Amino acid sequence: MLVPVNERALAAEGQGGNVFINTSNVLPDNPKIISDTYGSKWEESIVNTPYGVYGIDESSKKIWYTNGDTLELISDFKVQEFLNNWLKVGSEKQIGLHNIKSHYIKYKNDVIFTLYDFESE
Repeated sequence: MLVPVNERALAAEGQGGNVFINTSNVLPDNPKIISDTYGSKWEESIVNTPYGVYGIDESSKKIWYTNGDTLELISDFKVQEFLNNWLKVGSEKQIGLHNIKSHYIKYKNDVIFTLYDFESE
């Protein structure tokens, strides 16, 4: 889901700049559903970049990207074989034993996916 956060509303514009007020409507009543099939239960596997949001869905063993309008699967070729062999569906997060994280490296414009499973070493 895409849930835009509106912490403040524009009340007036002038020469001195814009005037904002805080509102009680921080979250919209109806979120925008981007995909009802893909997402992630691992909060650290989702990363926001200037180009969109990336994440890993452990249940479907897919890496995905969204620009806020559509969701695209980006793991469907060589990487998919690795995900099929490595990801254990239903594994619980255990620091040092099992973890899934995504990282954005700004100066390289790279997204790095870290899949760690101590039992698979």
